[in-house]
Amino acid sequence: LKCRFYPQAPLVITLFHLPVFIGILRATALKQCHRGSFYRAVGQGCLAVGVGIIILWLAWITVDAWDGGWKYTDATKDRLVERSAALYDTVKLNFEGTTRSLNYKMDCKEVPTYNFKYVYGEPIKTSYTYTMNDKKMIDTECSSVKTVWFLLWVSPFVCALVTGMLAAFCAINGTMVDMNDTSRAEKAL
Repeated sequence: LKCRFYPQAPLVITLFHLPVFIGILRATALKQCHRGSFYRAVGQGCLAVGVGIIILWLAWITVDAWDGGWKYTDATKDRLVERSAALYDTVKLNFEGTTRSLNYKMDCKEVPTYNFKYVYGEPIKTSYTYTMNDKKMIDTECSSVKTVWFLLWVSPFVCALVTGMLAAFCAINGTMVDMNDTSRAEKAL
Protein backbone atom coordinates (compact mmCIF):
# COMPACT_ATOMS: atom_id res chain seq x y z
CA LEU A 1 0.00 0.00 0.00
CA LYS A 2 2.60 2.55 -1.10
CA CYS A 3 -0.23 4.83 -2.20
CA ARG A 4 -0.31 6.15 1.37
CA PHE A 5 3.16 7.65 0.91
CA TYR A 6 2.71 8.85 -2.69
CA PRO A 7 -1.07 9.11 -3.19
CA GLN A 8 -0.79 11.19 -6.34
CA ALA A 9 1.64 8.80 -8.08
CA PRO A 10 -0.90 6.34 -9.59
CA LEU A 11 -2.97 9.22 -10.97
CA VAL A 12 0.05 11.04 -12.41
CA ILE A 13 1.52 7.89 -13.94
CA THR A 14 -1.80 6.87 -15.46
CA LEU A 15 -2.44 10.33 -16.93
CA PHE A 16 1.12 10.47 -18.27
CA HIS A 17 0.43 7.41 -20.42
CA LEU A 18 -2.08 9.19 -22.68
CA PRO A 19 0.37 11.64 -24.31
CA VAL A 20 3.02 8.90 -24.48
CA PHE A 21 0.64 6.55 -26.30
CA ILE A 22 -0.47 9.35 -28.63
CA GLY A 23 3.20 10.06 -29.42
CA ILE A 24 3.89 6.37 -30.07
CA LEU A 25 0.79 6.14 -32.28
CA ARG A 26 1.94 9.19 -34.25
CA ALA A 27 5.49 7.86 -34.64
CA THR A 28 4.49 4.34 -35.71
CA ALA A 29 1.06 3.39 -37.08
CA LEU A 30 -0.04 6.87 -38.19
CA LYS A 31 3.31 8.14 -39.37
CA GLN A 32 2.02 8.74 -42.91
CA CYS A 33 -1.08 10.64 -41.74
CA HIS A 34 -1.10 14.38 -42.37
CA ARG A 35 0.09 16.16 -39.24
CA GLY A 36 -2.80 18.62 -39.00
CA SER A 37 -5.41 15.90 -39.56
CA PHE A 38 -3.84 13.69 -36.90
CA TYR A 39 -3.78 16.39 -34.22
CA ARG A 40 -7.28 17.62 -35.04
CA ALA A 41 -8.65 14.07 -34.74
CA VAL A 42 -6.79 13.42 -31.49
CA GLY A 43 -7.88 16.79 -30.12
CA GLN A 44 -11.53 16.15 -30.97
CA GLY A 45 -11.33 12.67 -29.45
CA CYS A 46 -9.73 13.99 -26.25
CA LEU A 47 -12.30 16.75 -26.01
CA ALA A 48 -15.16 14.26 -26.39
CA VAL A 49 -13.66 11.96 -23.74
CA GLY A 50 -13.00 14.86 -21.35
CA VAL A 51 -16.54 16.23 -21.69
CA GLY A 52 -17.96 12.72 -21.28
CA ILE A 53 -15.95 12.18 -18.10
CA ILE A 54 -17.08 15.52 -16.65
CA ILE A 55 -20.73 14.76 -17.45
CA LEU A 56 -20.54 11.31 -15.85
CA TRP A 57 -18.65 12.63 -12.80
CA LEU A 58 -21.14 15.46 -12.25
CA ALA A 59 -24.01 12.99 -12.64
CA TRP A 60 -22.36 10.64 -10.13
CA ILE A 61 -21.98 13.51 -7.68
CA THR A 62 -25.45 15.01 -8.01
CA VAL A 63 -27.89 12.21 -8.93
CA ASP A 64 -29.16 10.61 -5.74
CA ALA A 65 -30.59 7.62 -7.59
CA TRP A 66 -27.09 6.74 -8.77
CA ASP A 67 -25.50 5.25 -5.64
CA GLY A 68 -26.87 7.93 -3.34
CA GLY A 69 -25.14 11.05 -4.65
CA TRP A 70 -21.55 11.96 -3.84
CA LYS A 71 -21.44 15.72 -3.21
CA TYR A 72 -18.40 16.49 -1.07
CA THR A 73 -20.17 16.71 2.29
CA ASP A 74 -19.54 15.18 5.71
CA ALA A 75 -21.73 12.22 4.75
CA THR A 76 -19.60 11.65 1.65
CA LYS A 77 -16.43 11.88 3.71
CA ASP A 78 -17.83 9.27 6.09
CA ARG A 79 -18.65 6.98 3.16
CA LEU A 80 -15.15 7.44 1.75
CA VAL A 81 -13.65 6.67 5.17
CA GLU A 82 -15.80 3.55 5.46
CA ARG A 83 -14.74 2.36 2.01
CA SER A 84 -11.07 3.00 2.74
CA ALA A 85 -11.01 1.20 6.10
CA ALA A 86 -8.16 -1.00 4.87
CA LEU A 87 -5.93 2.07 4.59
CA TYR A 88 -6.60 3.02 8.20
CA ASP A 89 -5.91 -0.57 9.27
CA THR A 90 -2.47 -0.53 7.64
CA VAL A 91 -1.32 2.48 9.69
CA LYS A 92 0.02 1.16 12.97
CA LEU A 93 0.46 3.39 16.01
CA ASN A 94 2.56 2.31 18.99
CA PHE A 95 1.78 3.80 22.41
CA GLU A 96 2.37 2.41 25.88
CA GLY A 97 3.95 -0.72 24.43
CA THR A 98 0.84 -1.67 22.46
CA THR A 99 0.23 -1.38 18.75
CA ARG A 100 -3.10 -0.39 17.28
CA SER A 101 -4.47 0.78 13.95
CA LEU A 102 -5.35 4.35 13.12
CA ASN A 103 -9.00 5.10 13.88
CA TYR A 104 -10.66 7.87 11.86
CA LYS A 105 -13.28 8.82 14.45
CA MET A 106 -10.90 8.81 17.41
CA ASP A 107 -7.68 10.04 15.76
CA CYS A 108 -8.57 12.04 12.66
CA LYS A 109 -12.04 13.56 13.00
CA GLU A 110 -11.25 15.43 16.21
CA VAL A 111 -7.97 16.58 17.71
CA PRO A 112 -6.76 13.59 19.73
CA THR A 113 -5.68 14.20 23.31
CA TYR A 114 -5.46 10.71 24.80
CA ASN A 115 -4.70 7.17 23.71
CA PHE A 116 -7.28 4.43 23.70
CA LYS A 117 -7.36 0.66 23.43
CA TYR A 118 -10.00 -1.63 22.09
CA VAL A 119 -12.03 -3.67 24.56
CA TYR A 120 -14.58 -5.93 22.88
CA GLY A 121 -14.28 -3.81 19.74
CA GLU A 122 -15.04 -0.52 21.49
CA PRO A 123 -12.42 2.22 22.05
CA ILE A 124 -11.76 2.79 25.74
CA LYS A 125 -9.74 5.78 27.01
CA THR A 126 -6.39 5.01 28.66
CA SER A 127 -4.35 7.14 31.04
CA TYR A 128 -1.73 7.97 28.38
CA THR A 129 -1.93 11.59 27.16
CA TYR A 130 -0.46 12.36 23.74
CA THR A 131 2.63 14.53 23.48
CA MET A 132 3.00 17.16 20.76
CA ASN A 133 5.15 14.73 18.73
CA ASP A 134 2.47 12.05 19.06
CA LYS A 135 -0.21 14.48 17.85
CA LYS A 136 1.97 15.57 14.93
CA MET A 137 2.61 11.95 13.92
CA ILE A 138 -1.09 11.10 14.12
CA ASP A 139 -1.99 14.22 12.13
CA THR A 140 0.55 13.31 9.44
CA GLU A 141 -0.81 9.77 9.15
CA CYS A 142 -4.41 11.02 9.06
CA SER A 143 -3.54 13.54 6.35
CA SER A 144 -1.88 10.93 4.16
CA VAL A 145 -4.91 8.61 4.32
CA LYS A 146 -7.33 11.52 3.77
CA THR A 147 -5.33 12.52 0.69
CA VAL A 148 -5.78 9.04 -0.76
CA TRP A 149 -9.54 8.98 -0.45
CA PHE A 150 -9.89 12.60 -1.60
CA LEU A 151 -7.87 11.80 -4.72
CA LEU A 152 -10.12 8.81 -5.35
CA TRP A 153 -13.12 11.13 -5.22
CA VAL A 154 -11.63 13.90 -7.38
CA SER A 155 -9.62 11.83 -9.89
CA PRO A 156 -12.30 11.81 -12.64
CA PHE A 157 -12.28 15.62 -12.56
CA VAL A 158 -8.48 15.70 -12.76
CA CYS A 159 -8.58 13.22 -15.63
CA ALA A 160 -11.09 15.39 -17.50
CA LEU A 161 -8.91 18.49 -16.97
CA VAL A 162 -5.77 16.76 -18.25
CA THR A 163 -7.64 15.33 -21.23
CA GLY A 164 -9.05 18.80 -21.95
CA MET A 165 -5.58 20.38 -21.81
CA LEU A 166 -4.30 17.69 -24.16
CA ALA A 167 -7.21 18.43 -26.50
CA ALA A 168 -6.33 22.15 -26.45
CA PHE A 169 -2.68 21.39 -27.17
CA CYS A 170 -3.65 19.12 -30.07
CA ALA A 171 -6.05 21.72 -31.45
CA ILE A 172 -3.36 24.40 -31.35
CA ASN A 173 -0.76 22.04 -32.79
CA GLY A 174 -3.09 20.76 -35.51
CA THR A 175 -4.65 23.99 -36.72
CA MET A 176 -2.50 26.97 -35.82
CA VAL A 177 1.04 25.69 -36.17
CA ASP A 178 2.48 25.39 -39.64
CA MET A 179 5.84 23.68 -39.45
CA ASN A 180 6.95 25.46 -42.64
CA ASP A 181 6.47 28.89 -41.05
CA THR A 182 9.12 28.94 -38.31
CA SER A 183 8.08 32.28 -36.78
CA ARG A 184 4.48 31.08 -36.39
CA ALA A 185 5.66 27.84 -34.76
CA GLU A 186 7.81 29.82 -32.35
CA LYS A 187 4.87 32.05 -31.42
CA ALA A 188 2.74 29.00 -30.65
CA LEU A 189 5.40 27.68 -28.29
